[in-house]
Amino acid sequence: MREPRVTPCAVSGNPGCGVTSAYLINMARGPVVVHDALVEALRAGWITGVGLDVYDREPLPVDDPLLTLPNVVLTPHIGANTRNAMATMMRVAAEQVVQVLRGERPAHPVELPPEEKAA
Repeated sequence: MREPRVTPCAVSGNPGCGVTSAYLINMARGPVVVHDALVEALRAGWITGVGLDVYDREPLPVDDPLLTLPNVVLTPHIGANTRNAMATMMRVAAEQVVQVLRGERPAHPVELPPEEKAA
């Protein structure tokens, strides 16, 4: 996995970045945003708010400062929970079951971690 990267303008409070009316939305991967820098940026008003569906630690700890900030919207990692996404997941899973039953390698196999492969 690549190192988390956040542009300085996103959460650093760099005065040259300009717009403080920005909202940060992260539905990709939690570690792409540096948590402590995000909290600092929200508290200082360097960005207006944030919407997060993923976190650097899941579940989010109950004492996490993000839970206390008024400019934060959090969802429990359900961003892909749409009718279309669920229908696609069901169809793809069924297709892969058929592939396995035919003796074929599934299009998207789940690989076991090395320590489980040896067991």
